[in-house]
Amino acid sequence: MIFTNPLLKKFTTFSGILYCLISSVSVSVNFAESNWQVEKSQDGVAVFTRETPSGYKEVKAQVTIKSTPEEFLALLDKTQSAPLWIDKCRKVELLAKPSEHERIVRSTFAAPWPVKDRDMVTYSLTQIDKSTGNVIISISDRATQFALQDNVVRMQNVSGQWQLLTNSDYTTTIIYQGYGEPAGNLPTWLANTLVVSSLLTTFQNLRLILEKQNVDE
Repeated sequence: MIFTNPLLKKFTTFSGILYCLISSVSVSVNFAESNWQVEKSQDGVAVFTRETPSGYKEVKAQVTIKSTPEEFLALLDKTQSAPLWIDKCRKVELLAKPSEHERIVRSTFAAPWPVKDRDMVTYSLTQIDKSTGNVIISISDRATQFALQDNVVRMQNVSGQWQLLTNSDYTTTIIYQGYGEPAGNLPTWLANTLVVSSLLTTFQNLRLILEKQNVDE
C-alpha cells in the first residue's frame, strides 16, 4: 500500500528541483528494464542512459549509502544549501504549496557560456510504503504555469521519479530515473553529455555529504 506519510511533510519542499540534474519524462517504477547502457561508474555511483525518439537520452543513477531515507529527505529540504552539492544549481525557490505533501518549485541552473542558464518549474509528491519504509518522490512538469525569468530558458517535458530503498544493513539505495528537454539552441549531444556528468557529480556529492554527516554525529 502506498500512502502519503505525514512525517515526511516538511521534506517534500525540495524534491522537485533535482530533475534538472538528471532530467525526465515517461518514467517507470520498474528499474530492471532493458536497453540501459552504463555511461559512468565511479565512487560507488552508477549512471546509465538509453535512447529516446527525441534524441535526448533518458537517464538513471544509483548509489547505496550509509544513511537513512529521512536523512536524505532532510538534506533535500535545505534549499539554501542546494548549490553546495547539486551540480550547477544556482538557486531553488518555493512557488506554491498545494498541500502539506506537495510542492511546486523553480530551480535555476548554470549553463556553459555562451549558452543561457536553464530553469524548470516542477510539481513533486512524496509518498512512503508503510510496510517497508521505502520512499517514492514523483516529479512532473509545471513549466507553463509560472512566468519566465529574464535571460533564462525554461526546460520542457520534465518528469521523474526518485526511489529510496531501505536495506537490512541500515544503508539506503537511492535511485533516480528521468528524462527532459533543455529547449533553446543547446545541441542534443551537449545536453546528453552535460546531464550525465552533472548526475555523476551530484550523486558523488550526495554520498559524501550524507556519510560525512553520520561520521560527524
